[in-house]
Amino acid sequence: MKPMFERCAVAALTGILAAAAPAAAQGQQETVTVREALAFLITTQAVDTGDAARDRAAAAATSETLSRALLSALATLPLTSSSAGFTYRFNPTLGTVERASESFGPFFVERAMTAGRGRASFSVNWQYARFTRLSDMALRDGTLVTTANRFTDEDEAFDVETLRLRIRASSLTFSGSYGVTDRLDVSAAVPLVSLSLEGDRTDLYRGTRFQQATASASVTRVADVLLRAKLRVAEGDWGGLAIGGDLRLPTGSEDDLVGAGTTGGRGFAALSLGSELVSGHVTAGVSRGGIAQGIDLGGALAVNPTPTLTLAAEMFVRRLDEVGRVRQATSAHPNIQGVQTLRLVQESGSLTETHAALGFKWNVGGMWLASATVVLPVNHAGLTAPLMPSFSLEYSF
Repeated sequence: MKPMFERCAVAALTGILAAAAPAAAQGQQETVTVREALAFLITTQAVDTGDAARDRAAAAATSETLSRALLSALATLPLTSSSAGFTYRFNPTLGTVERASESFGPFFVERAMTAGRGRASFSVNWQYARFTRLSDMALRDGTLVTTANRFTDEDEAFDVETLRLRIRASSLTFSGSYGVTDRLDVSAAVPLVSLSLEGDRTDLYRGTRFQQATASASVTRVADVLLRAKLRVAEGDWGGLAIGGDLRLPTGSEDDLVGAGTTGGRGFAALSLGSELVSGHVTAGVSRGGIAQGIDLGGALAVNPTPTLTLAAEMFVRRLDEVGRVRQATSAHPNIQGVQTLRLVQESGSLTETHAALGFKWNVGGMWLASATVVLPVNHAGLTAPLMPSFSLEYSF
């Protein structure tokens, strides 16, 4: 057992450092980007771990991983399907154009049906997210430990730094689609994202609390624009098959974490099966460029209880390569025997996110469709919100 006076001296020294360091880092008055505010909160540290170089490297890696996690959540926001709710086809027997499907289709999972030659639609979609977790760590309640020192024979750390982050995002996406031919649709989506970040970092030394840093930043601007083309390659009484591609343009701001900074592409295939009353849809895609390369898979079940109402349940999985994760790691203090140090570190690897969605599409009159859905995280990989509500209004002509 370490002598009491020595133990107190060690703890007192770290306490003095904790009290002195934050004086110059209480807050940021100048205008900063979201990335700068996040980096400031992650890298401002007062706990003496005895390895400043390792602390700087770990803090920088953690800040970058958090930024990429936020980018992957925002720059690749799940956009509503480009398929118009109303789809049409030419009936050669009657010589007229008729509805191709009574179903209005799923929300995020693409379906194989196309709108029909000369048919167009325009929609506005609003979505909101309040991010509360980073993997298995809570962000908003101040329990996220970034750095700590603990005597090996004590259960509680005597010097602990915690981080609290409040991250909110809402998006208003304007999208439109047009049937170039009966088999080919083209579409575009322009998301306007409003993102705000507020945070504070606090040191708790032997029951005395010191505020290390506070920072906030917000931005409202156009995120990455999405262009899409979809070609129906097969159709029958069984359903249909389509292939397509996405192009994400780097119109968003990478510094404000609402844009990937580089052009991204995605190829996908969509399969639709089933009757007018119940239909199933599957989409599989491969992405390159943008925030990260990856693959995605989505499935949806749509039910039409009435001609004017479609209910849908969906699940989609996305794996992004080289996004990385953040975890807490413990190591022995290099200078003080009997003290362990905890810090946040980066862990490389892929990230697999799974979400589910439930909602409805309602033909409120004429060619107008109103829809509402809620997206829920199935696993807690990356940056997640407990739920993401979404509302949209679509007009076809």
